[in-house]
Amino acid sequence: MPIYQCYCPRGLLTITAKAEVAGEITTIHCQATGAPEAFVNVLFHEISAGNCFVAREPSDHSYLFGHIRHGRDLQMSRPGVSGDSRSWEDLGYGTCQQVPRRAS
Repeated sequence: MPIYQCYCPRGLLTITAKAEVAGEITTIHCQATGAPEAFVNVLFHEISAGNCFVAREPSDHSYLFGHIRHGRDLQMSRPGVSGDSRSWEDLGYGTCQQVPRRAS
């Protein structure tokens, strides 16, 4: 089952915003893979100030990790993750670093 994990600064997203992001991720994943919506899991993790650093400096970046099942190649996963990070930015939640991962 696909699991998407969104890491963002504490307080950036309301429950409504999280639902909107989860909906976008679900739509993009299902369009890219043909999987049913019921298989898509989206988790949110809030990062407290001072717990994220980039180049040794505190950062307020957001990150999206996509973990899909073994057997899906990287070419299939890439459109979903790229679309997810674009949606994150289009929804106005700032820059999102995308980190595609596959199950091993």
